[in-house]
Amino acid sequence: MIWRPVEYSHRCFTLRCATAGCPTRRTVKARCGRRTCPDCRARDYFRLRRKYLPAISGFRHPKLLTLTLPNTTNLTREEVQRLRNCMRRLWVRLGPRVRGGFYAIEPIHKGRGWHVHIHALLDASYLPQAELSRLWHEVTGGAYIVDIRRAFSPQGALKYVLKYLTKSPEVPNHLKGVYERVLKGVRLLHPFGALYRWVAGPFVSACCRCASTA
Repeated sequence: MIWRPVEYSHRCFTLRCATAGCPTRRTVKARCGRRTCPDCRARDYFRLRRKYLPAISGFRHPKLLTLTLPNTTNLTREEVQRLRNCMRRLWVRLGPRVRGGFYAIEPIHKGRGWHVHIHALLDASYLPQAELSRLWHEVTGGAYIVDIRRAFSPQGALKYVLKYLTKSPEVPNHLKGVYERVLKGVRLLHPFGALYRWVAGPFVSACCRCASTA
């Protein structure tokens, strides 16, 4: 159904059902902009799952891939961009064996420095882990730890890639300010290959009063 905004107050939108004569209204919270906000992270999880589930359900050979870089003392945008650039070079090396997918960049800190890594869901033919480790070492200039495994359920694999949104970031409280500052405006989730231009269908919600979906 179509909801029309009629009011905005204190990070909340009041929407009205667009059906003529229907008085139904609903309040929707706006994003606060904080990467560590549990409400915004949960909303992002359901939004992204709803958006990409139809696309990944058609994967013929779903795989789960983890790519890592060595721990660093400081979290910087340059390190996040470096990981993304290395991943792109890896896709070029692998060529048509990787048809497309969806990835999430996850920076964590467990007391031994910042560990920035990628969880990716791929539609790909057989990729030997030894070959992936060698190629990853070449494109990163030293990193070699990778993990790839068959995803028996594309739906479960997507849930796994997005799982970090369902919990608080694995970052000590005194470093959450760094996490917020460095990652502000940085896109951490992105489709690639065949999914790059994927456009999800409109989300349809029936009005609880008039049942309209128009």
